[in-house]
Amino acid sequence: VQLPFPKMSPGAFKIVLRFIYTDRIPHSVREDENSIVLLTDVYSIAALFQLSRLEKICITYIQSYISIENALSALKVAKSRNLTELVCVIESFIIRDQNFKA
Repeated sequence: VQLPFPKMSPGAFKIVLRFIYTDRIPHSVREDENSIVLLTDVYSIAALFQLSRLEKICITYIQSYISIENALSALKVAKSRNLTELVCVIESFIIRDQNFKA
């Protein structure tokens, strides 16, 4: 029997497996600001497997690490995977007044 899985980043899948065994996300992911797209992928996998605690952790980290430089990349990934809650989080960051320069 084969189970179809959507396209997944191997790095994101490794993080999910590690989370399942340890209940933690590696420090290297949390400390790297370029990890926003990777965390979006992790969130996608967590949603697929209904790992609600991991979904919440991903949203918390995404809110912490999102920036003007990486928001659109993360939004693109979230929209392409129909991750409604994550799209709302990213869009609310994008439309904040402090992110607009006069």
